[in-house]
Amino acid sequence: MPGEELTPTELAALECETEEQALDARMIAALEHLPDLSAITPRDFAARVAAKVPSKRVPSIRQTHYGRNAIWVGVGVLLLSLALISMKGLSNSVVDAAVEWTLCAQLMALAIWLTIRLRSSS
Repeated sequence: MPGEELTPTELAALECETEEQALDARMIAALEHLPDLSAITPRDFAARVAAKVPSKRVPSIRQTHYGRNAIWVGVGVLLLSLALISMKGLSNSVVDAAVEWTLCAQLMALAIWLTIRLRSSS
């Protein structure tokens, strides 16, 4: 309050707080200051570093047909299994008919996929 005297302890605490605020302000100013490195960095530094970087090599990627061959094997296995199922006449129950139709659907999906891939590659 106005007119009140500060005790020596309060005065010391106020002085310490003021010093801390001043120290904080100096630290913030020092951290925000951008150093000028142009005087110590050689002019051709970037060119020398760029010269030491090896040039990019384009990796040679050889096109393989493992996936397409696996699809052809799958088509063959499906055709063989459908032929065996049709020869044995397993369509007597609902489960057997469902298995046969599932194999037919898989065969159709693979045939459509192969047709699309072969047309897009040529």
